[in-house]
Amino acid sequence: MSALTTGPLSSLTLGGAEIASYSSVHSVSLVIGGDRKLRLVNLASLADPRLITSLDLPANAQSVAVAGDLVAIALENPSDKANNGSILFLRLSGTGENATLTSLGEVRVGALPDSVAFNEAGTKLVVANEGEAIDSTTTDAEGSIAIIDVSTFGPSTTSASGFAVNVLDFKAYNNQKVKLELLGIRLSEGTPGATAAQGFEPEAIAVVGDIAYVTLQENNAIAEVDLTSGRIVDIWSLGIKDWSRGTPSATTLAFELPYAGQRPDFNGNGKLEPGEVTAGGLSGLWYEGMVDGAEIFLTVTDRGPQAANIGDRPNDNPADPNKGQKIFDDPTFAPTVYRLSRKDGVVSVIESITLKVPDGAGGFRAATGIGELPSEDDKAFALVKSGNGIAGDPNQYNVYTQVGWDAFGLDTESVNWFSTPGLNDGKAVIAVSDEYRPQIALFDATSGNLIRRFVPSDTVFNPSDYAAGRGDAADFTALTLPAAYSDRLGNRGFEGMAFNPNDGLLYAFLQSPLQPAGFKNKEFIRILALDPSNGQPRHEYLSLLPTEPGQDKIGDAVYDSARNVFVIIERDSSSAATANKSITEINLSGATDTLEYTLGLNGKSWASLLEGAAQPELVDTKTTAFGSIADLLAGKGIEMARREELFNLSSVVGVNASFDKAEGIALKPDGSLVFAFDNDFLNVAGRADNVLTEVRFTATPIDTSDRDSSSSANQIRKLYGLTMADGLDAFRQGGKTYIIVAGEGDDRAGDLPNSISLPDKKRAGDVAGADTANLGTRLNLVSNEGDYNGDGR
Repeated sequence: MSALTTGPLSSLTLGGAEIASYSSVHSVSLVIGGDRKLRLVNLASLADPRLITSLDLPANAQSVAVAGDLVAIALENPSDKANNGSILFLRLSGTGENATLTSLGEVRVGALPDSVAFNEAGTKLVVANEGEAIDSTTTDAEGSIAIIDVSTFGPSTTSASGFAVNVLDFKAYNNQKVKLELLGIRLSEGTPGATAAQGFEPEAIAVVGDIAYVTLQENNAIAEVDLTSGRIVDIWSLGIKDWSRGTPSATTLAFELPYAGQRPDFNGNGKLEPGEVTAGGLSGLWYEGMVDGAEIFLTVTDRGPQAANIGDRPNDNPADPNKGQKIFDDPTFAPTVYRLSRKDGVVSVIESITLKVPDGAGGFRAATGIGELPSEDDKAFALVKSGNGIAGDPNQYNVYTQVGWDAFGLDTESVNWFSTPGLNDGKAVIAVSDEYRPQIALFDATSGNLIRRFVPSDTVFNPSDYAAGRGDAADFTALTLPAAYSDRLGNRGFEGMAFNPNDGLLYAFLQSPLQPAGFKNKEFIRILALDPSNGQPRHEYLSLLPTEPGQDKIGDAVYDSARNVFVIIERDSSSAATANKSITEINLSGATDTLEYTLGLNGKSWASLLEGAAQPELVDTKTTAFGSIADLLAGKGIEMARREELFNLSSVVGVNASFDKAEGIALKPDGSLVFAFDNDFLNVAGRADNVLTEVRFTATPIDTSDRDSSSSANQIRKLYGLTMADGLDAFRQGGKTYIIVAGEGDDRAGDLPNSISLPDKKRAGDVAGADTANLGTRLNLVSNEGDYNGDGR
């Protein structure tokens, strides 16, 4: 124990002190030091701590905890720590220098019990059995978590033999290794070929109420355990540290937009008030470049103000047959692209481009946000007469009428600006994606006129469904996208889209999983790459979604050519401080191109690969030997895109959490990310109507040498680091549980020949100025992860 520099405390030399547990009831501390000793220390006087006794233990002690009169000590197996260890229980009696310990015996648990913690009531003991056997002479042990019911402990208890033990293992995750790794839960460390149950290594424990949180240090994850049901209910990753990007922080700038058209005015006084329609609905963002010292961005609105449904507003008829249908407060609203300038901390609009579509008479008209297909899209209703609210009066209720369908209607989401040979005579185009369905539309960047749009091959526009000037125009519609893409969740089409200048393709990201009839799987989305000159699909990839509740959709995407990856927003719909808006890097290197399976080309089909399932969304993994679609497909040679969650946008300092819809992302040349937010065209009290948020990264050098004389040890490295949490604590506030972890960043797999390169100078030494002579004296790089395309880097 070390002395503190302030306060009336003193130190006591015990010959070994690593973990201590203090009992305020008995005014003592119980101390272990990783050996076969338990030290009982009198702390009745903090200024004069005294050793009361040193108790010999039957094996090396790993942890100690005390609750009331009950003491629990975690003991490794004395002959081989890969075998099951035990918990030694003792009764603590007396106070201060008169305290004594009486053994109650041992209770068997899992391999290498490493940490113990009582719940607040002292009725249950949680044990983290690490199962760490890297240096063992026997088989790699399985990690586990034990829950010991000690509620029967009382003044007359003389033996721990009556304590019920429930050991929770991780065998249920053995068939989910691929999925877990894609979610950032590391399982490749440890004995080569080990199961997930062997790979998981529980470490430290924090208990809040009836939930225990257990760090899985070597797995860079935390397990959540329900002490009431006695189940492991969740495992989640602690994410990565991108040392090349650094630490994110945000700057948010508010700005005003002109409303595109005649803004609905509900209060009739011409003033914008909370709840009123405002300009915005921004659903995409593109960085165009610098002009005269100003940064230029393009952003696009979505389909217009329609935040309420029939039945939501005063004077709506509760018996309206269309109750629940969407109210379009401005059915003539034209989706609009704004060109924004940001200079000297001010964002201003320098141009607005109305998107235009064929009018059926050889010209163009302003596009609308009205649905295209009666069989699939939202109906649009407009208010034609306001009710007076007088009971019994024929004019009591609001009257709505349906707005006619528009074959070119757009719920615009993502926006890209580019030029490419063979398209629009080489002139710049604006590409937008459509949320109504998987659709991509290309517009001339100057006039805003539609050039061509690409829709699924089975799309049918029935002329009788449209009024004059609102129907399809075959010359502008190409049925090029896979027919399977029509089977989507309502209003969940292409939410994100990114142009890749390296291969000249547009990569469109489905907002949510496809939902063909009878679908059973919602674990992943599809990414479709197409040639913008003709709309022909060139590649398709699958990408796993997060598993957090509500985080079932993406917001937008951007291509990072410097890293050859895409960065996407994976978001929920919460505006709370605990919202999940993951900014995730998607790496297609090594991912399987599944387009031939989807199109049924060259003898390939999903049905032949998946034993009759026409699409992978139809596979119920509960009826297979695999716990996830990612594992099932990997077993058949189909690899999903690799994903790394970089940070949670809602958690970055400087981000306005009151915006629930992060739906635009742009990348600047310096690596900064800029975000736009959809305000649903609503003015909200205390919130600016529109904002741009820039996330910058502060360079974070890392010391890769343990030599003080090394001149270049502290460098920016192209490395991803894992938190590898060793300790944690948790607390409740405002109905939410918060967890604090200490990220050790330590990996103990160095003894395994196939898991670590010592040192890996090839990759880390690529950085200019890298201290290759000393690089490996401190930093060891995992060599069996991250090489997705198998090029050895």
